[in-house]
Amino acid sequence: MKKYFIVNLGCDDHTEFTLELTDEELKTILKFCNENNKVADYQCKPEIQVFEYDEKINSYYDCDNPINKQYRDFI
Repeated sequence: MKKYFIVNLGCDDHTEFTLELTDEELKTILKFCNENNKVADYQCKPEIQVFEYDEKINSYYDCDNPINKQYRDFI
């Protein structure tokens, strides 16, 4: 199992949490997030981003490098 940082980003706020996932669970989560982000075509529609968790870095994630696709990747 590996730890990931999940962020649900909306216009005004965001929700974030860590989650330990197996490789198979990660595939399912990524499929779900990519489908959500594919239809998040309006500025305020929330996008879900998945990041690898790194305990050595103070910041949980690198905002520019999620491991799943964002809406802009589909257009």
